[in-house]
Amino acid sequence: IQNIEIITTPSARSEAQGDVGIINIVTKKHFGEGWSGMVNLIGSSVWTKGVDFVMSYQQGRSRWYLGGNASNRWRESDFEQNKTTVVRDTVTTSRSVGPRDGMVYLYTGKAGWQYDMPRTRYNIDFEAGYSGKKRSGDLDYSEEQSLQGTVLIPMQDFVSKDDYDNDETIWSLNLGAEHK
Repeated sequence: IQNIEIITTPSARSEAQGDVGIINIVTKKHFGEGWSGMVNLIGSSVWTKGVDFVMSYQQGRSRWYLGGNASNRWRESDFEQNKTTVVRDTVTTSRSVGPRDGMVYLYTGKAGWQYDMPRTRYNIDFEAGYSGKKRSGDLDYSEEQSLQGTVLIPMQDFVSKDDYDNDETIWSLNLGAEHK
């Protein structure tokens, strides 16, 4: 072990809800032969779950690795929004209230090769996956439109069923060389 870092305020990437900390253990560089690996399990009281892993094989200065990640972050809330929109002299006032839930998901796989010489390192990495966001909600809306204080459209009530799934395919290929 080269260093142990304790991070008490995780970045937005971790999207921590509640009191959370991250312990990062930095290991020394080595050329140990054979297989090594790591598996991380993630979970929370708000139905966030995930797993990531990496397996590698070291032979001399050459290292091959294979890894993956699967995570789902669940969100649930009582949504409330008051909004005023002004276009020229027309004022639209709306209020929306209701329950919402959603999920952010990420599934990736990666593989690569690295070759270390005394002062130079070469690597090639490939990663591919699928990610996205889902959200649904049942919102009650009320809206009114006026022009310079005169009501044009009186308060109206309506219901909105909010449901969407926005996804994407991810891939990257990296070639690298580092010389010290």
